[in-house]
Amino acid sequence: ADAVGARIAAFAAAHDATTLAAWLQQQPELWSLGDKPDIGVAVLLALQADDPPLSPDVIACLTDCFAWDDLRGDIDPWYLETASRRWRQAWLLSPQGEAHLRRHYLALTDALLLPDGSVLRSLRQPRPLWRNLLTTLVPSRVNEAIGVLRALDFWTSRQTPPGLAPTQVAFWARFGNEDDRIHLLSGAVRAGTLAVFCGLLCLWGVLASWPLPPTGDGQFSGVGRAVLIVLIGTLFVPTLWLSGVAVRALVRWQRAPEQMPTALPGLRILTIPLLVASAMGILWLALRLTPGIPVATLAGLLVANAIILHVAWQRLLARCGPFTPNADEFRGLWRLLALLTIVPAWGMALVWWAQDLHQHRDRLRWFNR
Repeated sequence: ADAVGARIAAFAAAHDATTLAAWLQQQPELWSLGDKPDIGVAVLLALQADDPPLSPDVIACLTDCFAWDDLRGDIDPWYLETASRRWRQAWLLSPQGEAHLRRHYLALTDALLLPDGSVLRSLRQPRPLWRNLLTTLVPSRVNEAIGVLRALDFWTSRQTPPGLAPTQVAFWARFGNEDDRIHLLSGAVRAGTLAVFCGLLCLWGVLASWPLPPTGDGQFSGVGRAVLIVLIGTLFVPTLWLSGVAVRALVRWQRAPEQMPTALPGLRILTIPLLVASAMGILWLALRLTPGIPVATLAGLLVANAIILHVAWQRLLARCGPFTPNADEFRGLWRLLALLTIVPAWGMALVWWAQDLHQHRDRLRWFNR
């Protein structure tokens, strides 16, 4: 049975479903109903050992011929499903299944997959970490890698598809988890690269305009102005990136369910009113200490209000939602109107915070006990 199974497995790996079905009917070893189940197991083991590229039609032909999916048989359905998935993955990565992979990728992501794109090449060839991180400088590469893994049905079993490098699959699969530190590392590489570019651009501008005159109030000399320009140009993008990281971390902290242990649960409950109180204090100090209209402070408060509203809305949406579409549009309209002015934004954030507290009034956790 093992020799016959190996021969059938080799033929199945080299031919299409129509040819295979006709060929199987001509094999005298399969005419015996007593020997056929043992031959079917031998075929399955031979295919499982090599993981050849088999199309879904070929897998279906073999399954029908040997009744692999018969619940009364000796083959574990989970084992059969795992083996079939690997054969199908190998087929999708082969030249014969390349068109099907592109169509499946298009259906999942609404984007085109290049036959010999950089992501497919990187998934097949082991690369050092630094080279993979440089590849992530293009944001579409990350989305493309995740889309390819989805098209290959990788997330079901998280086993490396045949023909792909395990280290590469492990690297790109980390982007599928939003809490993985690879997002932070990749973002740092992007921010650092842009910082170097902007710094060099500012340095070129300073050198092209050298010598720089001192400021009118005499606070900075020409050299001081040059250093300040280069520093601002270099640190601008990393500052924006770090601010975004902090806001996303704050949102994740606020969105956590009440029953989940988190850091500083009491402070988490009071975060929204504390942010509002801080903004109110900044506005009061600006009005008291700034002669005239504090334009810079008001502009900064508009940005701060946008962050406060975003955090409050995400907290309410994650912990008390989902809302009906009409309610969501209504709240979004009020959020837009509140963002245009300062004081209504504080009120809207406190209203959403109060709604969340009212719904969780019997389950609030002030301490992790």
